Amino acid sequence: MTDPGPYGPSHRRFSVGDAMILTAAVAAAITLDRRAPLALLEALDQFDLSRAGGWVRAIYRLRNPLNRVALPILIFATPAWLLMRIRRPRPPRDRILRQPGFIACGVASLAVAGLFAGITIFRIPEWSGFAPGVMVAGSWIAMRIARRWEPAREWVDRSGRVLGVLWIATLPWFFWLAWW
Repeated sequence: MTDPGPYGPSHRRFSVGDAMILTAAVAAAITLDRRAPLALLEALDQFDLSRAGGWVRAIYRLRNPLNRVALPILIFATPAWLLMRIRRPRPPRDRILRQPGFIACGVASLAVAGLFAGITIFRIPEWSGFAPGVMVAGSWIAMRIARRWEPAREWVDRSGRVLGVLWIATLPWFFWLAWW
């Protein structure tokens, strides 16, 4: 059993409500392009790594299917995670604001909302999608410098940190898209 701590139980179990939120997020992502998972499977079937430059060609062929499958899931999973974080039982607000998972998903959600507004209203290029990764990395650096980095030992914050790492991992991808 875990120590309850001064604010009550220090963990929250994964529940049916959390599963419903994640299911809705993945369903919303898939409905954007229903043929995208099939395109990804077709691209995977065409791998020929035996020829010279096979890895480069394979990654280049996976570029569009990955954009059509992985990015929408990441985009919809991030605000869904915020909904899961604010469900009860939850720590007090000052402790939530020190959790890197919450900060990562919060700034990434704001960046994605800003990108959608920028793409639709101001016609900024779609490859400028590296903003969420930059904002997550910047907010984590700021948290470390300000000594506000207090990760919780529970699945909710850990999964938020995983989403933050995935947003940071999109940085090389978007920079590659910008120049290729």
